[in-house]
Amino acid sequence: MCDLLVQSYPEEYRKIETELPLQIPLRKHRITNFLFNRIDRWWYTRLFFKKYLKRCHTMIVNLSPKDQVFLLEYHHPISGQFQIAQYLKKHFPKTKLIALSHLTPSYLFQNGFNEKEILEWEKPIDIQLTLGTSLSHFFESIGIPATKIHSGLHYVDHNYYYRTETRKNIPTSRVKALVIGHLQRNFNILSAVVKKTPFIDWTICSGFLDLTNFFSNQKNVSLKNYLDENSLKQLMNEADVSVNILDDTIGSNVITTSMAMGLAIITSDVGSIRDYCNNKNALFCTNSADSFVDALKNISQNQFMLKQMQMESIKLSSKFHIENIHRWFQALVS
Repeated sequence: MCDLLVQSYPEEYRKIETELPLQIPLRKHRITNFLFNRIDRWWYTRLFFKKYLKRCHTMIVNLSPKDQVFLLEYHHPISGQFQIAQYLKKHFPKTKLIALSHLTPSYLFQNGFNEKEILEWEKPIDIQLTLGTSLSHFFESIGIPATKIHSGLHYVDHNYYYRTETRKNIPTSRVKALVIGHLQRNFNILSAVVKKTPFIDWTICSGFLDLTNFFSNQKNVSLKNYLDENSLKQLMNEADVSVNILDDTIGSNVITTSMAMGLAIITSDVGSIRDYCNNKNALFCTNSADSFVDALKNISQNQFMLKQMQMESIKLSSKFHIENIHRWFQALVS
């Protein structure tokens, strides 16, 4: 998003990118995660923030009161952006600070936040952005003023994500379902759905996860490990439908890119999903295997409906153009 804004509007945006001052290994166990959240995260932010601040020095010394600073990984546990916000508010009080959060409430709680801490993070911020109304409603429910919160939509790069292959319009063809992503996905339900849908050809992108045990002996499943972006786009080109079994979601690049690539959407009816999809391009399911199986049966038996949903996805994806992000940001600072 930053790259596209700078490329499209070079006179109005400047991107500041820096590495985290410390790479902390992933924790595998719940108890260790708890200790990391309560001890390691304190140690990390206190001892290494000065190094992080030094890396941001170029941005800080060139700030003017007319500038607006967008912090785009706010509420990420180890982003260091809360400390950046505190520093900027103290030393540049007239510079407007705008923070974007895109993690779900349940994910925040799982990573050591509580309501008190979230409210503490809000103090130095002038405007709180979200990529979905469910997160906005949550922030408002814990005491953040509604006037401070603004919801927008996740972007998609339409210069890259567009369909370049035509599907065969054969009534008896098997539907190809694509599964991408791991954050707050429910692989137990997905495994049960796959076992009950031998009439679907599944491609499941596991990234760095080992999902072999979930889909062993399933002849209609192709598991893909971590893929580069071109390979992932090609899989979207070849698929008919994007299946998303979600515990929660705010703004999902899987959803936006799938829609831009002309995929019908079958998804859990959770979080902010209806900010992005509607009943014309998506089938909304409860988080049960039978609900998803019924949706897949419906779509596989109705090629005309499938085509209509695919066309609607492309139409709806126009809402995610980078121009709309620019207009959103401009409205906030004008």
